[in-house]
Amino acid sequence: MKKHQAISKKLIAHRGWQKKYPENSLVALEKAIAAGAKHIEIDIQLTNDLIPLLCHDQQLQRLTGEALDLHKISYQQTQQLSPHEPSRLSEIFKGISFCTLQQCIDLIKKYPDVNLYVELKRASIRTFGAEQFLSTILAPLEAIAKQATLISFDIDTLLLARKKGWNQIAPVLLEWQQIISSELQQLNPTYVFCDVEKIPAMQSLSNIPYPVAIYEVDNYQQAVNLINDGASLIETFNIGELISIDHKQVLNNE
Repeated sequence: MKKHQAISKKLIAHRGWQKKYPENSLVALEKAIAAGAKHIEIDIQLTNDLIPLLCHDQQLQRLTGEALDLHKISYQQTQQLSPHEPSRLSEIFKGISFCTLQQCIDLIKKYPDVNLYVELKRASIRTFGAEQFLSTILAPLEAIAKQATLISFDIDTLLLARKKGWNQIAPVLLEWQQIISSELQQLNPTYVFCDVEKIPAMQSLSNIPYPVAIYEVDNYQQAVNLINDGASLIETFNIGELISIDHKQVLNNE
């Protein structure tokens, strides 16, 4: 019998352990790492006083139940809100606070074997400009530079980050054909992120010129198949569950 190849170390916790905890929260990151995640993805948005928070949405209704625009309120005002995702998780986590980028960095510094993927949200780039956005986040990220990769749909902002000396860069594809574009060749990315739904039928990932991270994959066998086909990393909301299944598979094959 062929020995099972563990995939746990190739799984990225998308917004932390999102399926079980409020996304991008400190507890979601802590629980993902405790479950064995070696890769964590977060989203960064800015408040109107330029404090970087872990937050996917500019509009905060889904996360907090309050119809507020994050870009128009201060960090102090966000501390009166709770991003507990009431429509998805009810009131279980009511009272948690937004996680700052600095709090996330302080956590990752404790785990030198954990890699952080920092998504630069286009909404904040449009509101504040790429120069302002990067100047706000790159300085604190220097503390974990070897562990941190910048990711974004906005390739121009990634190119600017590269010019500013940031080495680990990963674009997120808007469409599959970008994989052979001149702008990606110019960027020379560390990874390329791609939605699993955008991979063409019969496309082998082993033929791609860059290491590829595939999202959103919550099914264990699909994750295994993609790794076997050449994917370097798999991003999932379901990190704890997939790691648990993987550990059982390893035990069953010993």
